[in-house]
Amino acid sequence: MSPLPPSSETSTGDRRLDSWKEVAAYLRVSVRTVQSWESHRGLPVHRMSGPKGRIWTTTAELDLWLAADARRSQAEPVPVIPSRPARIAPRGLLALGLVGLGIFLIAWSLSPVDQVASYRLEGNVLVVSGVSGHELWRYAFDARPMQPWSNDPNHAAPAPLDVDGDGIREFLFPLWLQTPNVHQGRLICFTNSGKVKWDFSLGRSVTSGKGEQFAPPYVVWAYAPVRLGSGRTALAVSSHHNYEYPGQVALLSPEGQLLRQYWHSGHLSHMIVTDLNSDGKDELCLSGIANGYRRIALVVLDPNRMRGASAEKDPNYRLLGLGAPVEMARFLLPRSSPGARTLDYAIPAELTLQGSELMLSSLEVPGEHGGALSTYFGLDLQFHRTVPAVGFESQFRRMAAQGLVPTTWEQELSSLQRIEILTAPNW
Repeated sequence: MSPLPPSSETSTGDRRLDSWKEVAAYLRVSVRTVQSWESHRGLPVHRMSGPKGRIWTTTAELDLWLAADARRSQAEPVPVIPSRPARIAPRGLLALGLVGLGIFLIAWSLSPVDQVASYRLEGNVLVVSGVSGHELWRYAFDARPMQPWSNDPNHAAPAPLDVDGDGIREFLFPLWLQTPNVHQGRLICFTNSGKVKWDFSLGRSVTSGKGEQFAPPYVVWAYAPVRLGSGRTALAVSSHHNYEYPGQVALLSPEGQLLRQYWHSGHLSHMIVTDLNSDGKDELCLSGIANGYRRIALVVLDPNRMRGASAEKDPNYRLLGLGAPVEMARFLLPRSSPGARTLDYAIPAELTLQGSELMLSSLEVPGEHGGALSTYFGLDLQFHRTVPAVGFESQFRRMAAQGLVPTTWEQELSSLQRIEILTAPNW
């Protein structure tokens, strides 16, 4: 009898993988490779009954297998070469050499690599470990890096990612150094063996309409791989000035070269990369603050066309010399009366893909139960609705009774359904 498949989440937090494709994605190799590993190296998968022969396994089983396989590889004895080999004709030697080379290449392709999986910082030293738990390499920075992700989960943390699609994960580290002598914001890509594959300096010096100069450093908000079509891939990186409002969305090649960029007058702190129109190419969906409007913005970019800087009604907030914006869409979300009374800016809280809708949530009244709004758009970028959190109405009525908001509840609900379109959706 076949064992029953486990639940998708176990008590220890490991995940169930229900197809060869999911197993290959987890191990960062091809489907053909994981199928070969199952046949030749005992990759732990279980087969379900049925005509399609579906398989399943868990991430915990795979991690244990990787660690055990690495130990077996280290313990394998070195073959002893005979001291008096038999004489073989030159043509036979050539044939044997080719066969040996073929066997070596097959074995090498089937041998799992202990890929980067976790990290820790010891002062200014980055220590990276593999799936097996063993330390792989160390790298010393000029100073101890700032770690904004430890206090604000919206900031992207260091993570392994197969940047170039070769099946071996690189390790991305958003570096922010802030000392009396060093001010740097970079995104560094390390190879699995710890060499610097590329080192990208975030942002650049830009000037506002009222003459303000915004020099680096810039700090990473988010990064994610992007499909450009025709098999091409890139890396999208959203970053922000370390204490002022300019934000950059950069598109990098797998080699770390800047392909194109878009600038926004306000931090774009959340990013989703998804194929909105199912054409095999990804779009970038970003949310954050539009400082010139003092409202939350949703910006959608085509990574194959994006460029320029966001248009601003207040000339003081325009970023000069960057060109006109090329955007797929740009919206301003409604503000609530309690929020406008309490905060200069709403606080972007979340950007998620929920089925066939994009959902943006914002915190209007911090510290108050029910002080949040959720705004929904379709994948065609049409506005659907804004929904107040449970408890928002009672909060509104309490403030209205104190004369703190100028509208009725019915007027409030109506105003929350009005968004402002700065760039109409264009495909």
